[in-house]
Amino acid sequence: MTKSITISAQKRPAHLKETLEALKQCDGIKEWGTPMVLIDYHPKQQECMEVAFKAGFRVTTFGSKLGCNTIIWKSMDHGFYNNYYPSSDFHVHFEDDTVPTKGALRWFDWAMENLKDQKVLTVQAFKRVPCGEDDEYILQRRHLSWGWGTWRNRWVYTLSKNWLHGDGDMAWDTHIRDNVIKDWYVAQPCISRIQNTGNTDGTFMRHPSIYENEHRSLKTTDSIITSFREKPFSDSACDTPASTPACSGTGHSG
Repeated sequence: MTKSITISAQKRPAHLKETLEALKQCDGIKEWGTPMVLIDYHPKQQECMEVAFKAGFRVTTFGSKLGCNTIIWKSMDHGFYNNYYPSSDFHVHFEDDTVPTKGALRWFDWAMENLKDQKVLTVQAFKRVPCGEDDEYILQRRHLSWGWGTWRNRWVYTLSKNWLHGDGDMAWDTHIRDNVIKDWYVAQPCISRIQNTGNTDGTFMRHPSIYENEHRSLKTTDSIITSFREKPFSDSACDTPASTPACSGTGHSG
């Protein structure tokens, strides 16, 4: 299967630099082609461009502000339809504050091949609270935005056509969780392959305490794992805090 990566950014060059440097260290990165950084309009756009070019990434910029929801859509659509890659069968997107561990892409590689025929809508690499071993994953129903991927057919027929554009009161990933997932599943490693570093200046960051309580992973792993096994879901495996809907344990999707 062909595969590609995009990274979205706007106004946080320091966060972007950390994410890009970590991505360059991921095991298997050379198998994913040259990732593209898409930078939304902002006075700090030029700084973000310089960071991306210095790190060796391709760059696309926008002359007017798209907003968080739409820049993510643009990034995903660019990953599947653009002139820099072959037509991708699977695409992974990182935001500027989602720092991958060394083994992150190996998780995506495995899921891309082994979960493509299951009722899995998205593959995410973030896990706030660990719930098992390095080589285990769960299937649940709560999509998160912090380092995720999907297949072309899921993008075209389910995600893209139901996307939430514009930065209103609802973030795009909340919309996916509440209105799109329905009978689909989300695959998630039991130990996070992403650390969310966005404790400041994020579009939907409502209060600094939210980062510590909901966005920061309590444990990540740099282990290079190339084969995973499903762990049956239990309520204790859910990252969801009391303030948001539960992630709904599901069991096996096949």
